[in-house]
Amino acid sequence: MISYLRFMLLRASYILWFSSLAIGVYVAHKLLRDTPTSSLAYVGSASCQNCHSSERSGNAVEVWIRSRHAVAYQSIRKELATRSATNLEVGDSVSCYRCHTTLGHPPATVAEAGVVAEGVGCERCHGPGSEYSSYGIMADESRFLGHGGVKGSLSDCRHCHTLPAERPQCPSSGTATTDVNALWSQIRHHGRDTIATTTSTITNRN
Repeated sequence: MISYLRFMLLRASYILWFSSLAIGVYVAHKLLRDTPTSSLAYVGSASCQNCHSSERSGNAVEVWIRSRHAVAYQSIRKELATRSATNLEVGDSVSCYRCHTTLGHPPATVAEAGVVAEGVGCERCHGPGSEYSSYGIMADESRFLGHGGVKGSLSDCRHCHTLPAERPQCPSSGTATTDVNALWSQIRHHGRDTIATTTSTITNRN
């Protein structure tokens, strides 16, 4: 009888120990899952393809590929090469990246070079995707926003789609349209999208 009681107590202690361990692992996983790192990084628009190439998502990637945003960097490569060859002021060349790339500045690493080459990609409006690009986070708007995601704002468009006089460093051929509402209608990529008209939290604009 005493041996049986000892066995039952031992069994109960093991069950309690394993249960506590499982709960601890679950809590730690949830905390780590919902706590973004302090360093957000750009991952490129290719990371968006798995979930945003369907009709349900508004064919977002296809809309981007067909837009002038996707070739924004290519459109200035010749200009940048010309400026470099003629030793024009470096600052002028650097300023081109502000509106023709996702990063908003020249690449500092191989990974950033890939992001720059894609022109003005998804993350230019929606923020660096390293922490929010997984489906589990993207499916939950509050988690998307909590992990560095940004809904996007028409005010972001106005950083680049300005009057020529406001960007004298650009070539005369660079006449980007200033009607941001008309421009948004060209790249609208989600039927439920309610893009904001207020200032967003993206910080790579200037």
